[in-house]
Amino acid sequence: MNSKISSLVAGFLTSRSRRKSLHVAADVQRRIMGKPRELHYFHQVSDPYSHLMVQMLPHLAERFGLTIRPYVISGINPDMTPEPDMLKEYSLRDAVDLAELYDFSFPSGARYRTMDISVLMGAHLARVATRQPAESCTEAL
Repeated sequence: MNSKISSLVAGFLTSRSRRKSLHVAADVQRRIMGKPRELHYFHQVSDPYSHLMVQMLPHLAERFGLTIRPYVISGINPDMTPEPDMLKEYSLRDAVDLAELYDFSFPSGARYRTMDISVLMGAHLARVATRQPAESCTEAL
């Protein structure tokens, strides 16, 4: 009987209808309080995916009427990356392919040289924070 009740409670707590209701209630509360829609963006300086994402943020802000709240993080816990060397290798390849697909900038010869990537991403993040259009910063290399 306890497992049946636990299963029902867990099902309710994780149900789509409950999540949707909570989102609607939060949106109504936000509107009543006159607050803007916000997106909290955590930017990892040495991450190629972050370099691409920061170029997408102005488009998301415009399309959905969002205020972007950027935060710079130094990295993630190494325990959260089971194969860090593979991640570095494949994320650079992915970033080149995704940049081409979505017409973003990413230097095709990029390597994990923290200073170069930091310069590129920092410039894009500064543009997002000041709501300037994302432009190519590859000349910083």
